[in-house]
Amino acid sequence: MADLSVFDLHRALADLECYGRLAAAGGLRTRSLEGRHGQTGANDPYVAVDRMADRGEAAHARRVWARLVRVNGVDRRVLLWLADRGGSRPDPGTMAVLFAREYGPLELREAWERTEQLQKAAAEAYGARGPQRGRTLTTAGALLRDRMTQSLRVEQAAESALRAWGMERVARAIATWLSSAEEKC
Repeated sequence: MADLSVFDLHRALADLECYGRLAAAGGLRTRSLEGRHGQTGANDPYVAVDRMADRGEAAHARRVWARLVRVNGVDRRVLLWLADRGGSRPDPGTMAVLFAREYGPLELREAWERTEQLQKAAAEAYGARGPQRGRTLTTAGALLRDRMTQSLRVEQAAESALRAWGMERVARAIATWLSSAEEKC
């Protein structure tokens, strides 16, 4: 599995956050407008862009985009996905699973969904027909418990495969992003 430190992930997310906010406010072509007549205040669709421009974040977001354009297409897709989540600061494993659940290979995603459904069904069956409080464990209850624990192991293996795929992609994209920052300096 690829190695990705929390520090590198959060550093990249912090770099990409301003671009994500500008894209959510209307995109790179949006400009702050002065002397507008009509809408003002919270209902004005350009208020977010105006505030970003006042703080210098809009210009910074455009510089981030200029860096993103120089990144290859596969890594750029990962970085744009990360930019949409720039305000969050999860651990690398969680970020890898979230990315893989959205963009991972269809076989891995379907396998994980199937095993998750099987695990839920086994847990429900164990809860409904398993041992009751104050009674001894029966053979049928032991079989249901074994099915539940086995389905949990299979689900964890499927999630681990999905996590490994996502971790490799996210780690490579962040390494590319951070190396492009070092080249510029």
